[in-house]
Amino acid sequence: QEQHRATTSHLYDCVLSPFYNWLTELLFPKWLHPNAITTTAAVSCTTAIFYYELQQEQQQQPQQQIQAAFVFWTLYHMLDNMDGKHARRTQQTSNLGAFLDHATDG
Repeated sequence: QEQHRATTSHLYDCVLSPFYNWLTELLFPKWLHPNAITTTAAVSCTTAIFYYELQQEQQQQPQQQIQAAFVFWTLYHMLDNMDGKHARRTQQTSNLGAFLDHATDG
């Protein structure tokens, strides 16, 4: 059975993917369900959008909202990269997990 592999960059293949593999093993115990990581990523993404929109409405101190949005957006991207790696590492892949991951990527 042939498996689909997304086209990635050399930067991702040589630097980011190995880094996220290492970070996944460091941060997430095997008992943690991958959907918990995906859900946390979705919350991080929503929080980033909230802070960005807050910055658009408030012209005082917008730098703090932009910094918070940057932190949560970066966390979202990191978690989005690590949830699938954790699922494959712990053999917990599922149709629900794939759905949640793609729904979060929206």
